[in-house]
This record gives sequence, structure tokens and C-alpha cells, in this order.
Amino acid sequence: MTFPKKNTRTIIVDGVQYYWHLNDDFDLKNSWIVVQHQNSNGQLLWIDPYHYEIAIGPSIVAKAIRYALKQGWEPNDKRQSMRLTYIDNEFRILPDTSAGFEHLKDKL
Repeated sequence: MTFPKKNTRTIIVDGVQYYWHLNDDFDLKNSWIVVQHQNSNGQLLWIDPYHYEIAIGPSIVAKAIRYALKQGWEPNDKRQSMRLTYIDNEFRILPDTSAGFEHLKDKL
């Protein structure tokens, strides 16, 4: 996946560089924060930004990356994307759905 230049940022977590992207109109559309390893087209990390405790920025993205890596995210391997949500002050892996990427807020 190639990220557009607009709204794509670089972050270094534990010495590894990643790109993360969120459309600037995410509050108007159903959108995700998407993370990808800088030099790889491997497994993507999708972060649900729709939680009142999330202050979208580098610190929450870094926290999500560290959590995902501990949970088996392999950013250099081609795999199905890992999707995270934020509940009760912690990230959680969202289950796969065949209907597409639904946000937790859509199910409440």
C-alpha cells in the first residue's frame, strides 16, 4: 500500500521507522489511522481513532505500535491487517470481520 503524501507522517519507535496516515476529514468519514513499516509492504496496522480517550498524535501511535508488536504484528510479512481499538485505557485487537472494517462505535 502506498500512502499519499498529504496527512502521512513518519514516526520512529524503538529505532524503527514507520509511516502513519489519517485523513484530515476523519471526523466526517469513517476512517482509520493506518501504520506501515517504512521499507515494507507487509502487514498493516489499523487503529480505530474514535474513542474519547485517544488524543491522536505520535504518542498514541507509538503506543499502538508497541502493543501490536507484542501481540504478533509482523510489519515486514504479508498478512491480513491487524486492527486495534482503545477501550478502558488500553488497546485491544478487533476480531476479523468478513463484512469489512467496522468501527467498534458502529456496533454500539
